Amino acid sequence: LQTSEIAKALMQHPGTTHECIGAALRAIVDADLAHPTRRGCLIGNTAVEMAGHDTGIAEKLRRMQDESTGWFQARIERGQRDGDVARDRDSRAYADFLANTLTGLRVMAMNHDAATLYRIIDTTIAAL
Repeated sequence: LQTSEIAKALMQHPGTTHECIGAALRAIVDADLAHPTRRGCLIGNTAVEMAGHDTGIAEKLRRMQDESTGWFQARIERGQRDGDVARDRDSRAYADFLANTLTGLRVMAMNHDAATLYRIIDTTIAAL
């Protein structure tokens, strides 16, 4: 399975929203750190290099990013129904925040250690 498929599946597991999103973020970070050559994320790297120059690529990257943002939003809304996320939270805004955090984690995974990245994940989850 691809990293994104693993993360998406982890968000469907039993447990709280905090646990599931945390597990998904850790799985992605762990996969990035496991590579002998840390290259970061294809979507993020392509966006930095090409999106400003090619509207077709920019649109495709946005659709791909929107998919992962959608997983986060769906899990947050599930948590709101289950009672482990406050109902007054804007699920889309927080999903965008998580997607942005994930992008940053993947960039930082190129030259930071697991402890640093996990600390960021823990801080992010605490904000929910």
